[in-house]
Amino acid sequence: MMLTYRARLRLSGSIVGKIQSDTLFGGLCWAYHDTVDEASFQALLADCIACKPPFVVSDPFPGDLLPKPFLPPVASVSTASGKEALVAAAKQAKKLKDIQWLTQDEFRAMLSGKPVAAERKPAVSVTRMTLHNTVNRETGTTVLDGGGLYDLPESYYQAEYLSVYVRVKQGWEEILRQCFAHFGKIGFGGKRSIGKGGFDLIDFEPFGDFSATADSDNAFVSLSHFVPAENDPADGCYKTMVKYPRLDREHAQGPNLFKHPLVLMTPGSVFRTSSSPKPYYGKAIQGIAPGFAAAIQGAFAFAVPFQWMLEEAP
Repeated sequence: MMLTYRARLRLSGSIVGKIQSDTLFGGLCWAYHDTVDEASFQALLADCIACKPPFVVSDPFPGDLLPKPFLPPVASVSTASGKEALVAAAKQAKKLKDIQWLTQDEFRAMLSGKPVAAERKPAVSVTRMTLHNTVNRETGTTVLDGGGLYDLPESYYQAEYLSVYVRVKQGWEEILRQCFAHFGKIGFGGKRSIGKGGFDLIDFEPFGDFSATADSDNAFVSLSHFVPAENDPADGCYKTMVKYPRLDREHAQGPNLFKHPLVLMTPGSVFRTSSSPKPYYGKAIQGIAPGFAAAIQGAFAFAVPFQWMLEEAP
């Protein structure tokens, strides 16, 4: 049985890089590795490869905001009648198209098929470019010429906390709470050795707002970056991105630290299901790193079930 929790994270400073669910999943797996024996860790990897992970996470979202699902607008120009209604419907559809974030109430209303008069939210983060020195890996000293300086984007989040939504196997709640707390000391992204990307776990509590709404639920919206498994639904509205992931920890010190590129579905992607939606979708990808054959990429989707009306088919 999978339970739903929310972890609230308070960042200690800026983050170098982007925070996405597959990276967060990998960091939590490493945190688990740090606290158990090798046999237990290998059992976790085996469960992930078998598409039976003991936990699945969303992307971290600012405060209580959620990504806008990629659903067609309810109040469309094609269904409006009269000049004023046509103009109003067109303006609202254009405004909604440009919106990235929804409140919890707006998110639920959109999934229930109600018109959503959402407003654009303030910027959730500010990105600044900072200068860093290039270090020679052989000598451990700063490179003084030939491109010794380089820029890195650092993101500063405006929200008081980030929310991560979790599907967790019953009995794993306290284990995962400890993994979050341990991972916060290590941090997200790049430049962690100088304190970037660290966070404190504010709380890890049950969350009931993403439960199935009815037996007639026939679709889900993903709150994660994920790669669909072979038998996952394919009928939907979605966006993709190409990611160039890297190995972590001691495996990132070798000459071949890059993994193969990935095409990921982004949060907000929606898919129609042939039966009641499952708590999660996606898979763990094997053979992802030429420099470390045992590496996997946990690209699972935290799935929010809802009823997608037939007349709204893409």
